[in-house]
Amino acid sequence: MKTGIASPPGFGRLLLVYLAVRVVMTLLVLLNGRLPYGDSARAWKVSESGFRYRVIDDRFLDSLDRNDSRGYLWIASYGYAAGEDRQLNTAFFPGYALVVRAAHDGLRALWPGGAPPPASREDVLLWHHAGHLVSVVAFLCFLLAFHFWCRRRFNPEVAWRAGLLVILSPMGFLFSCIMSEALFLMTAFLALVMAEQGRYLKAGLAGAAAAATKSFGGAVLVSLMLIQWERAKWSLRGWGYGWLAFLLVPLALLGVMLWMAELSGSFFHYVDQQAYFFGHSHFPNFASVLDLFDPRGKTVHHLVRDVFQILGLGAALLGMAVFLRRRPAVPFRWAHVALPVIVLCVTLLAGAAVSMARYAALSAPAYVGWALLLDHPRRFRIALAASALLQAALWLSWMNSWRWVV
Repeated sequence: MKTGIASPPGFGRLLLVYLAVRVVMTLLVLLNGRLPYGDSARAWKVSESGFRYRVIDDRFLDSLDRNDSRGYLWIASYGYAAGEDRQLNTAFFPGYALVVRAAHDGLRALWPGGAPPPASREDVLLWHHAGHLVSVVAFLCFLLAFHFWCRRRFNPEVAWRAGLLVILSPMGFLFSCIMSEALFLMTAFLALVMAEQGRYLKAGLAGAAAAATKSFGGAVLVSLMLIQWERAKWSLRGWGYGWLAFLLVPLALLGVMLWMAELSGSFFHYVDQQAYFFGHSHFPNFASVLDLFDPRGKTVHHLVRDVFQILGLGAALLGMAVFLRRRPAVPFRWAHVALPVIVLCVTLLAGAAVSMARYAALSAPAYVGWALLLDHPRRFRIALAASALLQAALWLSWMNSWRWVV
């Protein structure tokens, strides 16, 4: 296997690459000019008519605040509170928002000269800093765990290439935005790694955190059970009792649903909210799957958007196929593939195909598969450059609300 690298760099070099990418993305924000939210956004504060969105005058933080970001900041600030037409805002799971709230409290405690007054300009920016901080720390924790897992399962060269592919993937910018993807990726991956090592309680706690962060996080339980089954040599004998800690995953999911039921009076209020606000109803929705591949009647904008969704789905599936076919076989490979496959299937069948590129980016084994596939230095450099250019293009789309990816 040739890479042209005598001694593949370690995690420290990956960290420098990540910081360099963030600098470039920040420069793109500054060069882009005025962002669309500007004066047209309404101040996010408590008023007689309910909760309204905040206007922030920090262009960089504003660029991180798109799509679901304001829903998470809302929950972090006020909880599942009613306001305007958003009702209880239970279209989002609370895990990420709760961590952002804790980070915000910590930043307020460390603020020089005392905490800024609530709803002041400094406090408004502090909420965005907290959301950004949680995403960046979660992603770097994932990257660290992923890097050393790849070194242990494969070799340093694969670990280096896979780490670069994660950082420079077309949707890589998302892991620094005020979104829950980075936290979910970290908790879900750590749950699987802990289960591989027989650390059942830690695996159960990490899986529970993933289940509280994303609605499809409960699928982590499937992967955990597959790992336990393989550890027991594909037999039910010898399971012991440690695996019972995995039941923390469905318990966390049940707890979130009961919390929403207490607020709304309906155990399935989350499903209702998803159907009402985002059109994710009639599961399984095969029509949305067919529509993704049907170009008829679509505008150029919608065609571009769907091309990105198809490319994301195809890249994830191809990467996972290479990961599965690798010889000698990767231990626990089916467990690592099961989770992203379930996530992609749920996304398609829930009528959320427009979010396919975002959720395809959560497939850790796909990055390994591409790292194995691109084992020639020239091919790898070309693919990495193309991926970086796509990330820049999608980042511009994100900050300008062109909605190529949702």
